Amino acid sequence: MRIIYTNSKGQYIDFCNIPNVSLYNVEGLEPTGLTKGTIKKAYTNGIIINNTARAERQIILNLALEGGYLNDSIRRKLYEILGDKEQGEFRYIDEELDVYTEAYAEAPQVETWTLEPTMQVAFTCPSAFFKDTQETVLNLFQVDPRLQFPLEIKEDENGVIMGEEPPAANEFVLLNKGQVSTGVKIVCNFT
Repeated sequence: MRIIYTNSKGQYIDFCNIPNVSLYNVEGLEPTGLTKGTIKKAYTNGIIINNTARAERQIILNLALEGGYLNDSIRRKLYEILGDKEQGEFRYIDEELDVYTEAYAEAPQVETWTLEPTMQVAFTCPSAFFKDTQETVLNLFQVDPRLQFPLEIKEDENGVIMGEEPPAANEFVLLNKGQVSTGVKIVCNFT
């Protein structure tokens, strides 16, 4: 697993690979809460749901600083990259997912006067959903370069006959690696 934050200046932190720092807890990666607007009609049973909305995502990372006398320099470096209300990108990578979302870093909270100092880093993400880093684009002309559509309109037939048939639909496999169902957009360009 990797958790990477990149700020608006292009500086980034890989929270799973910081020397002398251990990431021991992550909260906020699960689906966000759903708010429902409902109406109860008079003289009927139940309710009518008229709208739904997902809340923003709040991600919290808990870190243990294990650098001894280096802890203060580690803390200052994290402050420099995270800032306060710094807009950036939060990216989560594991064996199955490589996703990101817009994130605003909150100023890190550090417990300093202890033998084992900890740090809490919070991100507010306006969108409830993560986006895949790899957009899947499948162009039919890349699948079959012979795919052409000559235009013929005959008087004795209704409509237009369009060249050869595209490959069978079972030749295309689109995998949704996310946790939320996603539609497929098919665009046909004719010249």
